[in-house]
Amino acid sequence: MRRAACFAVVVVVASAGAAAAQTVLDRVLSNVNGDVITQLDVRQARMLKLRLVNDVAGTDADILRGLENRRLVLAEVSHVALPAPSAADLAAHRRDWEQSVGAGADLPKLLDNAGLSDQGLTAWIRDDVRIQMYLSQRFGGVPDAERPAEITRWLATLREHAGLGKDSNGQLKTQNLELKTSE
Repeated sequence: MRRAACFAVVVVVASAGAAAAQTVLDRVLSNVNGDVITQLDVRQARMLKLRLVNDVAGTDADILRGLENRRLVLAEVSHVALPAPSAADLAAHRRDWEQSVGAGADLPKLLDNAGLSDQGLTAWIRDDVRIQMYLSQRFGGVPDAERPAEITRWLATLREHAGLGKDSNGQLKTQNLELKTSE
């Protein structure tokens, strides 16, 4: 009996020590149709000035909303047969991105600091081109002056269908889950 009590104390003390040594690796902010968006995703988009569908990148909440919109649009893109982006389009978008981060930026170091590989950046740029192709196809018949408002309405519908509206307080719905590891 005494041995069991000592064992229980050791387990409780060991568990408390392990819990105190946990470190938050990342935080899940949203789930878009089963696709998780983390705090790291928001950080990468901010650090690398990655293009978002609505190109609003003020607060973390704005970036999160842009990432959610991007995932929703990419899901729509996956339902349409689009030609593969040309090498010229990919190169042009890459140059545009490089200009957006500023002349003289150490791009490999910037990517490393953001935790994104060059292949990851290339995939992001490829998706950008695919999104632009899709939006041009879908909204090409809408007059230029009306296109942004029409895209905004369409995005609101996608968000509503995905359950990404606003909560009862008018705030963007987010999840507050943490991915942890023990040190």
